[in-house]
Amino acid sequence: YYVTPVEPDWDPAHREEHLRLYNPPVVAMINVHEAFPGHFLQFLYAQRFPTKTRKLVSCSTNVEGWAHYCEEMMVDQGFGGDDPRFCLAQLQEALLRDCRYVVGIRLHTQGMSVEDGAKVFEQKAFQEPANAYEEARRGTYNPTYLCYTFGKLQIQDLRDEYRARTGRSLRDFHDAFVAQGGVPLPLVRRILLHDVPRSAAGSR
Repeated sequence: YYVTPVEPDWDPAHREEHLRLYNPPVVAMINVHEAFPGHFLQFLYAQRFPTKTRKLVSCSTNVEGWAHYCEEMMVDQGFGGDDPRFCLAQLQEALLRDCRYVVGIRLHTQGMSVEDGAKVFEQKAFQEPANAYEEARRGTYNPTYLCYTFGKLQIQDLRDEYRARTGRSLRDFHDAFVAQGGVPLPLVRRILLHDVPRSAAGSR
């Protein structure tokens, strides 16, 4: 994957803001999201799918939701060790996606301006002014960039229900989830919980 470089026409302050955003712990979170166990792992599984539908369908709440889900999951499982900067980087990335959720809706349904959207990113996600403006501007042409948080929350709910009803491990859930491909999350839920009785919790 590529990290967006500084633009030639940016002034020194803008360049510094942009580079400060991509500090080593944040880049580590991007690695989790874009590479492993995020999108790269999804692409590896995609080679195994038996049908073109599974190979080609890519629902954003599934694909981006999974990669964003992995960021928090990895920190919860010990990624970064005892270094609090990794936890802060994960929380910063989560706040950024939460603000996309809110700003994306308000820009297109409540008359929010790009400038007011940028203030949300500055005040709630602690983004530098230049990046806050670019995040808000992105919402004007990518109105469904709420898919990261929306998908992550659905996956977390599915994980908890799957484990409660089957008694299986976190690894079992992850293997079963990624094996379904990028189909819409309600379909993944139907597949994973098919024929699993609600009384099955703790059966293993």
